[in-house]
Amino acid sequence: MSDDEREVSHHLVGDSRKIANIFTAIAEALAVALAPGADDHSFYQGRDMFRAAEARIVEIQDPGLRDSMETQVRLIGRVFYTAEVLRATVGELKVGQPSDPPDDA
Repeated sequence: MSDDEREVSHHLVGDSRKIANIFTAIAEALAVALAPGADDHSFYQGRDMFRAAEARIVEIQDPGLRDSMETQVRLIGRVFYTAEVLRATVGELKVGQPSDPPDDA
């Protein structure tokens, strides 16, 4: 194996570890944010954890792997955006709904 091949192999192994760590951090973020009964604090804490994991993509050295990760993580990020919109919508609906249904009598 030439020195160039060894260096590429070393970078790929390092990138693989970074990718695994990023996905692990994203899984933890999703678990915190979207756990059953998660309150607003937990949701936003998980979203911040996700953003921190997302920011680590720049550490990936291989441009193709980095681009692929950016695409995948962007798609996962839509989960947070969608969940945030749903949380806001459900919250608004709860606020606008009467606590007791009207009597039809």
